[in-house]
Amino acid sequence: MATVGTLQIKSLRKTWVRIERRERCKRRDSRLTILLCLLMTSLSIPASAQTELTLWHTLGVGGTEEQKLTEAVEDFERAHPDTTVKITRIPYAQNLAQFINAAQAGTSPDIVRVSDSELGKMGDVRVNGAPILEDLRAHYTPVQKQAYALSALAPMRVKNRLLALPASGGSLALVYNKRLFDEAGVAYPSENWTTDDFLTAAKTLSRGEVKGITVPLKWSYWLLPFLSGFGGPLFEGDTPVFASASHAEGLDFYLDLDRVYGVAAPSSSPEVMTTTFQRERAAMVIDGVWNYQTYADAGIDIGVSLLPRVSTTGQRMQPLGSYFGWAMSKTASNKIRAAELIEWLSSAPVQKRLALEANVTPSAAALADDADVQSSPVYGFMRQSQYTETIPTNRGSSQIYLQLDTALELVSSGELTAPEAMRQAQLAYLETTQ
Repeated sequence: MATVGTLQIKSLRKTWVRIERRERCKRRDSRLTILLCLLMTSLSIPASAQTELTLWHTLGVGGTEEQKLTEAVEDFERAHPDTTVKITRIPYAQNLAQFINAAQAGTSPDIVRVSDSELGKMGDVRVNGAPILEDLRAHYTPVQKQAYALSALAPMRVKNRLLALPASGGSLALVYNKRLFDEAGVAYPSENWTTDDFLTAAKTLSRGEVKGITVPLKWSYWLLPFLSGFGGPLFEGDTPVFASASHAEGLDFYLDLDRVYGVAAPSSSPEVMTTTFQRERAAMVIDGVWNYQTYADAGIDIGVSLLPRVSTTGQRMQPLGSYFGWAMSKTASNKIRAAELIEWLSSAPVQKRLALEANVTPSAAALADDADVQSSPVYGFMRQSQYTETIPTNRGSSQIYLQLDTALELVSSGELTAPEAMRQAQLAYLETTQ
């Protein structure tokens, strides 16, 4: 017979087994609950944490540059599976107004491609007292900002605020037709050329229907390098200093290419200039990388060199450096992820791809010594970008073209001398910007 102790032990064992079974069921149910929670979490987190960024750009429709942008964005999306980017193209002429209107309506894109001149106008715009663009200084370390050439980073600042990261640059350079040089027995331009060398070559190259050079003589964008070569910088800080006698000499020399030396092919506009060089009616043109492919497609064997130094001053002619960058809206939905995308789109790998495949002048400092870039057509323009003129990035900067266009017209028509026209241009600039 079982003793009372034995019975108690059996009873306790039964109770233990029963409790153990109950606890196993609990643990099983608990594990099931946890698994279900994890499953639900894995299903719900991507939906709730999915980031959608909106991006505006102004690149040409269907062009290589637009294609490379799309590829770069797709690379970013693959690296960040929780992020999608909606890309919208805005015509360049409408970009500024549309962004300001969108900011006022609270519908601005997270990221926008902007030029340095657009930044000058956007920088002072406020909506309900707040700026419409994010100050990027807090998003990037000094080391990250050192990845860009100083000449490219400076135009991205407005009143010390960093409003964009530079993604590409551009400037005029001396482009020449190697075949026409060879036929005339003229040595190709070199970085040691002076304006005397330039004029001598242009006169020799002017034969029959061919002229030595083509430039749109009524457009001040092409005048700027002549002004800087003869008179130095056009601004000291934000103060214009282009009313000097030396700057006036630059204006006269520019117009004298036609009226005195007879080496400039008639070209009333940039479009006429492009067509003239494309048809080999001029041996040289002062132009940008944006027209390189047009000339190459026309079968022209092209060379690119720095603009010459002015013989009387020793100063190199410096065109205006123009830069495009990526900016962030002040109301961006996810500023951390937007900053990451901006850095990627402005990075050396993306810029190199654009330089080699779309002839876009890079602004990344590391690419200045890149062997692939140095052997590409874009390198000559990249070299010239190291010698460029800058104008203040503010709302009035675009006024300089209006005033200098007027000066060119008045001197061309004989209504004013170059010194008087430059003096009046500076006064008019000050009146409209202050």
